[in-house]
Amino acid sequence: MPTPGDTHDLMLARLEFERAERARFDDEKKALGAQKALLVKENEGKKKKLEELEKRLDGFMDGARDIQLKIHEADDAARAKEEAGEAGAEAEGAMVTAE
Repeated sequence: MPTPGDTHDLMLARLEFERAERARFDDEKKALGAQKALLVKENEGKKKKLEELEKRLDGFMDGARDIQLKIHEADDAARAKEEAGEAGAEAEGAMVTAE
């Protein structure tokens, strides 16, 4: 059975250990806080870059959409002209056979 002096020394040792652990945890918390601040700053920079790229991509998509519409219009016009030409050829063929 421990003597009263031993229990006192044991309590002092426990308190010293607790103090040392709290100091170590506090240092670790500060280091992790600094690391977090760096990561947050880095993420903000990357987020800003992605937002800029997204704006550029949206502009590119708008331009591509305009080009695509013009291509479709040109295809439609060419197809209509081709169909009109075929219809005209058929009409001429019908006129030749009717004579």
